[in-house]
Formats: sequence, C-alpha cells, structure tokens
Amino acid sequence: MKKYAFAVAFITIAFGVLAEVIPLRGVVEGYYGRPWGTEGRLSLLKFMGEHNMNIFIYGPKDDPYHHSKWREPYPEKEMKDFKKLLEVAKAGKIDFCWAIHLGSGFRKGSEEDYAALFSKLGWMYDAGFRSFAVFFDDFGSADAEFHAEVGNRIHKEFIDKRKGCAPLIMCPNVYWGFGHPYQKTLGEKLDRRVHIMWTGRGICSDITADAVKKITADFRRPPFIWWNWPVNDYCRSKMLRN
Repeated sequence: MKKYAFAVAFITIAFGVLAEVIPLRGVVEGYYGRPWGTEGRLSLLKFMGEHNMNIFIYGPKDDPYHHSKWREPYPEKEMKDFKKLLEVAKAGKIDFCWAIHLGSGFRKGSEEDYAALFSKLGWMYDAGFRSFAVFFDDFGSADAEFHAEVGNRIHKEFIDKRKGCAPLIMCPNVYWGFGHPYQKTLGEKLDRRVHIMWTGRGICSDITADAVKKITADFRRPPFIWWNWPVNDYCRSKMLRN
C-alpha cells in the first residue's frame, strides 16, 4: 500500500505553547513526484524558522540517491546544494534530517550492504548532516526483526560513534494503524532511542488521542507522527476537499 506523503510532522505553526509539549515540529518531504528542489526548500526553511518549527526531514521518493541509488554518492552539485540548505537550516535553528530509503534494496544478512550503508551515511555526515532517518515504507517486506536490526546497527555502529548526532528516526513498513504484530515486534526489539514514525489509524487519516495511546503501547514509546492529512500526490489531477 502507498503512503501518499506531502507531509507534515508535528506542525504547530506559531503556537509557542505547544513547543513545550511537542519537542519536534516540522515538515517531511517524503512524497511521490517531482522533489521540491533547492529554491523550494530554502523558501520552506525560511517559513519554518519564522513559525517555530525545528525539524525538516528530507526523503522524497523520486530522489534516486535517497532510494533506488542509495549506495551511490550524490553528484557534486547536489552536495553543494545540501551544504547551502544546511547553513540556512542551522541559522533558523532547524534540524535538517537526511533520510535513506532501503526498502527492498537492502539484503538481509549482507555485510556488503551494511558497509555501503555506513559509507553513504558517512558521506552525508562529512557534508554536515547530524540527523538521520531510515525509511522502510511502501517497499519490501514487513520483517520487524530485520528492520530493528538495521536500526540498532545504525545507532550502535554509526550514530553512537560520531559527535553531535541526534537519535535515529525510522519510518517502518507498517506505519499506520495499531495492534499489528510487526509494530509490536519492532517496538520490543528496536533501541528505545529510535523514533518510530506513524501516520495514524490509516495511511491518510487524522490523529486521535485514543489511537496514539494504543500505538504508544505497541511501539513502547510515543510515536513520531507523520501527519499524512490531507495529501494529494496519489491524485494530482484534482483538488482534494475535507
């Protein structure tokens, strides 16, 4: 199933009181279709800085170096653009998080793939990133023990060994609903420091307190809410209405 993510995570806009309740507030670029581009992201970061948001997660599905070509380094131009974005984000006190999407392209038990993963993360760290996410949404199987292993190894063998890194963020394969065996196993096996993303009762749904309470029990931690509502990258030919 598809997660149609234009997406908003923990948006509070200008409501400063909520900043004390919701420590991470911002935007996820994780949808299908043409990525926003550097100028679009610069404009967004300016808006975020003016409205008390503090995290931007970069993970557009149609960036091949995030997804299908995750093993390969970004071209020089893209790395220069990232450095420009990182400078603006830092000035606005925004944590710029780079996500890698492993999906079905990471082989279980492959030390060669782990080496490629740590190399890619290392290149991004050297470019200035200090916040990272790993995505498993929409592609590959719902193997909770394997996904927990990947997350745990990223934390232990990469994040914990480098200065200044924020806790890892993970988008799981089953990222909606609650009570799924995958979610319960992931919650049990995954390092408690890792944030687990969740879109609510459905793939595109609003968030209720009761649902948050249930998924918190499954994940054994509060969810990192990827608010997928409303989104339109699955029906770009018409306007959506609530």
